[in-house]
Amino acid sequence: MITLALTLLLSAAQFSYNEEIKGNNTLTEWFTEEKEESITLQGISSRTNFTLTCDSDYIMNEVTYLSKLEDTHEQYSCKRDGNTLHVRRLSDEKEVVKKYNIGKSAWIQEFNFGLRPFINSGLSTYRFCIINPADLSLNKMIAKKQHIELLTVNNKSYRAQKVKITLQGPKALFWTAHAWFDIATGSMVKYTGNKGPKTPTSTVTLKSE
Repeated sequence: MITLALTLLLSAAQFSYNEEIKGNNTLTEWFTEEKEESITLQGISSRTNFTLTCDSDYIMNEVTYLSKLEDTHEQYSCKRDGNTLHVRRLSDEKEVVKKYNIGKSAWIQEFNFGLRPFINSGLSTYRFCIINPADLSLNKMIAKKQHIELLTVNNKSYRAQKVKITLQGPKALFWTAHAWFDIATGSMVKYTGNKGPKTPTSTVTLKSE
C-alpha cells in the first residue's frame, strides 16, 4: 500500500520556502493533497518533517513535527478536538502531554498557511492562539493588516499585504514579526521574525509556487 507521505513525495512540490538565519539557508518543500473537504500539507527539509491537516479553507485541525537532527529526534503533535487542543512532545525518550481549552479561538502553528483565512477576509485584525514548541505553552496572538506594498522576492514582483504579528496585550512589547502575502493568491511571500528574546532573526521567502 502506498502511504500518504509517499504519495505526497511522488507529486511535485507545490510551494518551496527558503529560511535564512545568520547566513545559513534551509529549503522547505511543501507537498499537498487536496480532498473535497480537507487539505494535507507536508513540509520537508533537511532538518524537519512537518505535516498539517486542515479544512479546505486552511483552518487547522492537526499538526505533527519531527526533527531529523541526530542530537534530538524531537517530535511533537497538536490536535484540535472541538474546543480542546491536545499537545504531545517526545524528546530524549521523555514524553510531555498537555491539554488546553481554547474555546472557539482560532489556532495556528504555521503562519504561511494558517493566516490565509485572515488574508482572504475583510477583517483588519485576527486573534488566534499558538503553541510554543519550546515549552508547549499556549500563547495568544494578534495579526493586524497594515498597508499593501509592491515587493520583489527572488526576482518576482508581488502586490503584497503586509501583516504585523504580535503577542496580545502588554506582551506585544517583547515580540513582533512581519509577514507579506500575495494579494492575488493569498500565499505568504516573505516573513521576518525571531523565536524569542536574544534569538537571531529569521527571514523566510517564497522560492517557488
